[in-house]
Amino acid sequence: MVLHGQYAYVMYTFYGGSNTGFVVRYDLKKLQQLGFNLPGYMSKFRHSKTQLDGIKIGPIFKTGHGQSLAYNPKNKQMWFVKQNGFKPVVQRFDMDTLKPMQEVKVKINSSGPVPMGMVLAFDKRGNAYFYSITHHGIAPRGSVKIYRGQISDKDAQFKLIPQVIRHAPGIVPQSLAYNAQNNNLYLVSNGGIMRLPVSKLGHLKKSDVRTIITDGHREFEGLSFEDGKGMLLVNRGPELMRMTNPNF
Repeated sequence: MVLHGQYAYVMYTFYGGSNTGFVVRYDLKKLQQLGFNLPGYMSKFRHSKTQLDGIKIGPIFKTGHGQSLAYNPKNKQMWFVKQNGFKPVVQRFDMDTLKPMQEVKVKINSSGPVPMGMVLAFDKRGNAYFYSITHHGIAPRGSVKIYRGQISDKDAQFKLIPQVIRHAPGIVPQSLAYNAQNNNLYLVSNGGIMRLPVSKLGHLKKSDVRTIITDGHREFEGLSFEDGKGMLLVNRGPELMRMTNPNF
């Protein structure tokens, strides 16, 4: 999920494990004017035809895992990870037609093969990030590795930030977000969120890392910020929640 202006772009896949889906653009301003953000209106929202004025549904295409949609504020482009793993591909996304555009192969600068994660975010300078949770290798199991790079229409490259975070906020990476107002990255996993200052990546102290863990009954799917205001997309059941304290 990505917030941009008055819109929320939500990428869906057809079922768990599917790599095929579509994007829906919600006009939050129009939907709020219709009253669908008020308590008790969710049932009305699901059954009403009125809200279709504020919703645009895009065509079906190969989305990849579906949780990597990200907006680059520097060049005003939106991208997603079409294919993660050892042969990664990122693809540009048209914010008006809701269709995928050109795709670019990703190179990860490393001494050996490194799989790309399935989440993506950009900071205000146009740097791209993804993170992965270690399951084997030199780094401790369950630790976090963060990669930083650049994505353009012709090239995409990433390099590991040389610092491992010992404990991940959950088991599976679900989303990655950036808040331009406080220059922080937010790592989302299951029912947990970890906040990290971008300026200290590579030389973080324990006091720089803040994590919240919930009871796990609601699965966190996406997080996005617009003018410092965060919104969290959750599942079981699906709901878009506004963060009351983006700094925890």
